[in-house]
Amino acid sequence: MKHYLLLAGLFACVLSASAQKVGTKPNVINQGVNPMTQTDNRGKFINEQRVRDMQRDNLMADKHKPSRSIVVNNEQWRNTKIVEKDANGNVTGTTEVEFLDNGNIKSKVSSFYQDGQIIGGYMITYEYDDNGNITKEVESKLVAPPNTYAKTRETVWVYNGSPINTLYYYLNYDDTGAISHGYKSAYEFDSFGHMTMQEESYYVNNEWKPSSRQEWKWDGNYRYMSLRLYDWDNTTKKWQSGNKEVSEERTPGKVNVVYGKYDWDAAKQDWVVNGEQKEGYNEYGDLILYSYLENYGGVYTGWRYNIDIISEQHKTVHFYDWSQDTNDWIETSYSNEIYDENGNIATSSMYNSDNKLESTSEYTWEKFNIGTDVYPDCYIVGEASEWQFENSLVGKDMGNGIVVWNDVTIKNGEMFKFASDDWMTFDWGTAYDGEYIPFDQPVKLTNKGMNIKLDMEGTEMTFKSISINVLTGVVAFETYPTSVGSPEAKRVNIFANNGKIVVQNAKDVKVYSASGELISTAAVTPVEKGLYVVKAGGKTVKLNVN
Repeated sequence: MKHYLLLAGLFACVLSASAQKVGTKPNVINQGVNPMTQTDNRGKFINEQRVRDMQRDNLMADKHKPSRSIVVNNEQWRNTKIVEKDANGNVTGTTEVEFLDNGNIKSKVSSFYQDGQIIGGYMITYEYDDNGNITKEVESKLVAPPNTYAKTRETVWVYNGSPINTLYYYLNYDDTGAISHGYKSAYEFDSFGHMTMQEESYYVNNEWKPSSRQEWKWDGNYRYMSLRLYDWDNTTKKWQSGNKEVSEERTPGKVNVVYGKYDWDAAKQDWVVNGEQKEGYNEYGDLILYSYLENYGGVYTGWRYNIDIISEQHKTVHFYDWSQDTNDWIETSYSNEIYDENGNIATSSMYNSDNKLESTSEYTWEKFNIGTDVYPDCYIVGEASEWQFENSLVGKDMGNGIVVWNDVTIKNGEMFKFASDDWMTFDWGTAYDGEYIPFDQPVKLTNKGMNIKLDMEGTEMTFKSISINVLTGVVAFETYPTSVGSPEAKRVNIFANNGKIVVQNAKDVKVYSASGELISTAAVTPVEKGLYVVKAGGKTVKLNVN
């Protein structure tokens, strides 16, 4: 069942922090008995990641925000239903999810079937405060089909009037409805939103019992690592005990330890894995590896998956479990996944290690509006305005990140950029100094690039419109058609660009080599390096193509 549940949230966004890289192959040693179950430990880990994420959001909220008037609709797909079937097409399980209008999950109900009858299931409900922060999560199991449930777990979050979480706890319930055990974590923060203290407690014998207290110092805006060593042996001059936690930023093209917890092996004078989550990304930022390994009383358990991206519509996911016999990962199954034109998973077929089909899942998706993103104005700013952000240079917001200027006159050789008045949100330029920007096709600019220059014939040119997608940096220049009668539209332009000779607004084109041989009559002519003579529209121009 683990793999089926994993598929439903396979590409969920995992929270991140920054740290130095740590990662070695685990050596199994006696770690003692961990008082938390595997499920409890995962819940604790997820909450700690959520706290770090809310810290970051709080810091961003304090930063200066320029005037904002560009509105972009922010929509995301939400998976509302999953139906699982065996190899014969019989339904073995269903999961139905209900969402609020803002896209937050309201409830999830999963049911398991055998011979067409419900044999089990569970339900999870969620509550939020007015700021959209989750405040309660209640898990219940099906005790009497079809719809009688008993509460098994209740999780609560408390905030300090901001997105920062100051208290988190959960309580587990037994079959009689009594509390069986629980976990609580309280947090303190400095004025910058950095966590400075965490105190943990366990619910034992009907009361909370403190377990540990940890404190941190910060390097800049990041808690990159916490480490503790103790029990110094003055005879051997070696540490006898200790622990360490690591959280690395996710970086394309490498495997990161996004969460790692390690214990000190005094005999080996080295760290051994207690709990470790790794993620790997390709150079495009796609997740291609995920693994989780944890030690329970000296015995390792874990799972991982590798993703082979065959195409945009096809991926294969290989699942692994940790083997105690080989002290390594063993592949247990794999899934072929097909995606629709929107990039959402449509079907997944699960196979065992013997390539035998075990089940097929079909996914249904609906789109929810989860809010809007608002960005500052974008300007054409440059030499003409003495690099000042004048109101007359603000582009018109056309929606979804498209900004347009009409009837813009630019002089030959005049430098400019597309930017916001903070020079942070938008700063679009060229990849290198002197790069030519053509008029007849969209061009991808570079974030924080070089100043833009337009290579044109004549002293200036007036464009009918200039449009840019401020989110992607794709810009397009639209000239006036010749029928309008604009002097700029009728002007003949002759220039070289990236190994090509380009002629605009002329029909009688003739391109000659340096020896006088006619080599082309086309408006665009690929050529080798050298000197050429171009005659077009009554003009004769010599071009030295580099």
